Amino acid sequence: MPLADRQQDSHPDRLALELRFPPLDRDLEGVVIHVVIEDVGEADAPAPRLGGADVTGKTIRRSDGRLSLELPLPDLAGAAVPAIRVHVDRSGAGRIAVGDFVNPSRAELPADPAAPLQIELVEVR
Repeated sequence: MPLADRQQDSHPDRLALELRFPPLDRDLEGVVIHVVIEDVGEADAPAPRLGGADVTGKTIRRSDGRLSLELPLPDLAGAAVPAIRVHVDRSGAGRIAVGDFVNPSRAELPADPAAPLQIELVEVR
């Protein structure tokens, strides 16, 4: 059963994320986090954007190496495979650049979006 069909019963409106960073050499202050939710259900077609959010001014402590976020969850009715892309914009360029962090593989939304989705990030080199 597609995720969108399962969600229609409970109508969750929030998505909890836990971003996990590789070991950091220092705190990351004032970063912008871009989260995009797309439908990646068709392999040979562009993934339509379903929603997302930009979170500004966040600090990631070197000692923690993770950050918890809660974001609005868009309506996913009709989405075959909703997935999340995360870009932690250290450079401030608004596009992926060396030194930024991204999730290297798609992170599909869980059946219960209220449970935190853990996303492992890698540094762009």
